[in-house]
Amino acid sequence: MAILSHVPAGCEIKDKRNSNSVWPCYSASLDRDARYDCLHGWCVRVHRGAFESRSARRVGSEAKAARGPLRFEDHRRSGNQHRRPVRLADCRRVRIGVSPKTAVLDWPASVSGASGISAQVRQCRCGGVFLEFISHNQSRLGEKPPRFSAICIPQNRSYASDAILHLAPCSRVGCVIARKVRLNKAEMSPMLWEVHFWNELIERPNRPASHRPARTRSRAYSLAHALTYSLTRLLTRALTYVLTHSRIFVALCAKASFAERKCTAGNGLCGWDTRHSLSPRAKARLEARMRLNMCRGERRTRAPGKRLAATAANVDHDWGRTDRGRAMKTTWTIGVCIFLATLSPVSGQTLDRQKLLETQTFWDNRDWDWYKANIPFFECPDADITTTWYYRWEVVTKHLTYGSPNTGYTFTEFIDRPFWSGAYGAISCPAGHQLYEVRWLRDPRFARDYARYWFRTPGAQPRRYSTWLADAIRASSLVHRDVGSDLLPDLVKNYEAWEKDYFVPEVGLFWQTGHDDGMEININSRQTKDTVRGAPGYRPTLNAYMYADAMAISRLAKAAGDDKLAQKYWLKACNLKQNLQNKLWDPKREFFFHMAMRDETRDGHTVKAGSLTYQTGKYAGSPHGREQIGYVPWQFNLPDKGYEAAWKFLMRPEYFYASFGPTTVERRDPQFQISKTCCVWSGQSWPYATTQTLKALANVLQNYKQDFVTKDDYFKLLQIYARTHRKGGKPYIAEACDPDTGSWEGHDSYNHSEHYFHSGFCDLVITGLVGLRLRDDGAIELTPLAPQSWDWFALEGVPSRRGPLSVIWDKHGTRYRHGRGLHVLLGDEKLVAEAKYGPIVVPARTASAARVTDATCVVNFAVNNDGHYFPRLNASYTAPGTSTAKVIDGNYWYHEHPPNRWTCAGSPNSSDWLTVDFGVARKIQSVKLYFLDDGKNILAPKHVSLEWWDGKNWREPANAKRKPDTIVGRRANVWEFPEIETTKLRVTLVHADQGKTGLTEFEAWGPAQSPVTPAAPPPGNLAFNPGNRPFPRVTASHTSRFDKVAMANDGVVSFSPSPHNRWTSYESKNASDWLEVDFGEAKRVGRIELAIYEDRGGVQAPKEYAIEFWNGKEWKPVEKIAKMPERPAGGQFNEARFSSVQTSKIRIVFVHNGKARSGVSEIYIWPD
Repeated sequence: MAILSHVPAGCEIKDKRNSNSVWPCYSASLDRDARYDCLHGWCVRVHRGAFESRSARRVGSEAKAARGPLRFEDHRRSGNQHRRPVRLADCRRVRIGVSPKTAVLDWPASVSGASGISAQVRQCRCGGVFLEFISHNQSRLGEKPPRFSAICIPQNRSYASDAILHLAPCSRVGCVIARKVRLNKAEMSPMLWEVHFWNELIERPNRPASHRPARTRSRAYSLAHALTYSLTRLLTRALTYVLTHSRIFVALCAKASFAERKCTAGNGLCGWDTRHSLSPRAKARLEARMRLNMCRGERRTRAPGKRLAATAANVDHDWGRTDRGRAMKTTWTIGVCIFLATLSPVSGQTLDRQKLLETQTFWDNRDWDWYKANIPFFECPDADITTTWYYRWEVVTKHLTYGSPNTGYTFTEFIDRPFWSGAYGAISCPAGHQLYEVRWLRDPRFARDYARYWFRTPGAQPRRYSTWLADAIRASSLVHRDVGSDLLPDLVKNYEAWEKDYFVPEVGLFWQTGHDDGMEININSRQTKDTVRGAPGYRPTLNAYMYADAMAISRLAKAAGDDKLAQKYWLKACNLKQNLQNKLWDPKREFFFHMAMRDETRDGHTVKAGSLTYQTGKYAGSPHGREQIGYVPWQFNLPDKGYEAAWKFLMRPEYFYASFGPTTVERRDPQFQISKTCCVWSGQSWPYATTQTLKALANVLQNYKQDFVTKDDYFKLLQIYARTHRKGGKPYIAEACDPDTGSWEGHDSYNHSEHYFHSGFCDLVITGLVGLRLRDDGAIELTPLAPQSWDWFALEGVPSRRGPLSVIWDKHGTRYRHGRGLHVLLGDEKLVAEAKYGPIVVPARTASAARVTDATCVVNFAVNNDGHYFPRLNASYTAPGTSTAKVIDGNYWYHEHPPNRWTCAGSPNSSDWLTVDFGVARKIQSVKLYFLDDGKNILAPKHVSLEWWDGKNWREPANAKRKPDTIVGRRANVWEFPEIETTKLRVTLVHADQGKTGLTEFEAWGPAQSPVTPAAPPPGNLAFNPGNRPFPRVTASHTSRFDKVAMANDGVVSFSPSPHNRWTSYESKNASDWLEVDFGEAKRVGRIELAIYEDRGGVQAPKEYAIEFWNGKEWKPVEKIAKMPERPAGGQFNEARFSSVQTSKIRIVFVHNGKARSGVSEIYIWPD
């Protein structure tokens, strides 16, 4: 093949021998050995033929034969061995293949007179070169010749200069085979692709007699060979059943087959594709064996790095062999494959995943199937990092929330849903961290649903706190193709809303308070009168986030083909970057700082507008004032070169370094404070900021040249962060910790901060420690920051657009049996086998991998987070302190404290039941029950029966399959069955002998078309008022200043603090309070439902309640009242039936439970 070099853009190539062969060179590259003339904007080329090499190292007649167009010849099985030229026009189809996948194209009918092919290299998008096979003399006047089969080769390696094209007659089905092999000194295993041309009418050619190797073998040799052949066949048949399921076996056989073909083509690279995965000794043995048995006609060696040129005489050595000889050769190949398969790891899997899970002892969620189906697996010599890796994936499951059938999955920050959170408990402040983390889950629904949630779900609050949503969504799209594909208009709208409310054109920056950055009390707000919400200013945080979002929108717009929008947001990002660097950087203190937006006075000191931290005010002139937020710009690779001096403070104890750090403020700052109470960010170790700093540090090490920090610093800080995830020796994380002791005290509120999800860890391991990064162009970068002294580490099953990726480091080649060095695998295919320790770039492929199949059309019909009447869950018994509402809230976890459960503790029954009423008929395919198992008292049930309502009777689903086979707790128990259509489901639970049953979640899955319409409430609710009617009217003896009495009959139910929808008597001085409903006219009433609200603090379920009706003169108690449950229960519906009465008003009297006060989210009143 001719090796080509650059020519000016705009030139075109013209073949002097054929004026019709004209095509643009696309800022192409040309043959260095040929002559060129650029005449009137055309590159005129003297073509020297397809068998031309870069060095033109030809000898004798072979060199002469290589000049000019090559004509491939058909060797017929005729008596005179006549040689007829075969033209490409005779071939009916073209096969273009990139091993091991092949695509077939129809050959153009207009092709005629073709007599040769050549190759051309031109520049491509990935920054490398693009190799094309081109057929000559085929086009009509003015038409471009056909182009086909291309691969992108990155320029940062010398791959292009080592690319060699071999052309030879096709050994099997016809005209010609063109092989390209890239050779480059063990930079990467050789890559092979083939282009086959064949004529279906042409017989298989004979090999000329002059080329047949002599067969002078002894009888003993023939007998031994036959015996070996027979034994190998028997071994093959014996192991076929065991091994054929293994994809690695198929891949190895394919590699051996390609190696065999390369041998027969005379390139002397026998076994290359199989040897690269073996140890050096095994490689040597295999190479010798394959050379002996496959390449008897040609034994050629090659010094590393030497280029090899094919010759016309050096063609397929299979020609002329007997069928038995070819069969024996193939059998040897299969035998080698079987031998390699017995030494190789299980197909597509290097790590023992079950063993890795069971090695950890902290598990609350023991759903091994979920972990194996979704998370990447990792192991390394550092036990703390490995344990924290798996703990953080369990933390994800605790915050994973199925919001609604129309929204899908979201994530919470706190384990509860505080009043300042949005719909389903999500908070925008950590959303960027959360998306970066969960994008590495294999199921794309988690990241895709959460990305859409922020713009498509009512009640989401994307601008409640500073965040980098667009950037995180674009990062997720690099892993899962469909994430964010339809969100570009939403992202633009969101950015424009930020600009409208927070951008100051005169300054060219966005303003924000520390409070809404997630840092309520900070060293700048403490210099103002409002220490919690004061000190609005231009902060490195929000401005870096908005820069990242602008860059993300620009890239997404470019990918969508909107160049105008892409250019617009690229300019916004550039301007924001320039202003941040010019105005927030202090060259004296060598750091980025907060800049005051307005004058702030406190205690006689004034912080002046436009001044950086400590340039004015009480601490004016202080050399300190550095906050950890000064590192945030590097989180997004924002700063230009020249600002890296800021990193010299990170690892020094007098600044940010600490045993459980880094600290949020430098240690010597005059306001440095380690607080024992929440929300003081003047010295605590804050996982939110630690994640940002580690992300930024990895960017500096991987993308900047500097001498202030090293890979060892990254590893040390990541170790500290991993060890910080502990409480009482067990994995744990809360909101903030003491940087010197690691204690979470003061930042670990009950039922609030446990297992806090406001930071990242696994993403830091993947992109930092392992150094795996996915690029927009589809290439893969690998720059490990793990200690090179480690003998091994492995990261397996990382999702990507191309398929599951694995990164393996095995210094000695003894642990994972992939060979020594650094390996990158795509499924079973080895992309990289490097002896060195990075950095490595794996070029993009022209064809994308198959997408991961997801269940986008399957929804959970049982969940109810939107306050609708349906679906409703009822139980035969509910233990005090537990709630049926928790079973259909979309969250699941299993620990006792804080609780998220319904149980039957105290039930007098040997079995109890739960029913889910959908309100309308739903199609159901599967049911998942998440049973509790506390080890005692609350245990998984002994038996479970699942039934559906057919309109008249309860029936069991036909052909239901259950997984696992036995009922177990702390994981999903799944029933799958043929689709049924029903309005209700019922499960009957037979309790274990030593305890009662408990449940944390009930899910019912089935197909649906979006949007899913919620079931309408049943008619006849006498209390409902949408808000625009005078009656019915609700009043109360006392209403909390935080709540509204009108919410008690608006038709919406919320048992959680958020969304806020309740009446409570909080702060009432009374021992009991009442809630009254005035109908405006006489109504018959016989049943009441109360959605009793409690927060387990100041508002709890009442000790008891009574129902009274107005008889026209006085309040009277109703008669024959029956309550279910008998004792009031919070967080669920409480029903009371009584003898019906005719009345115009009815009220409920709540007797408070001790110092707590009572409340309801909704009251329903029915005639009967």
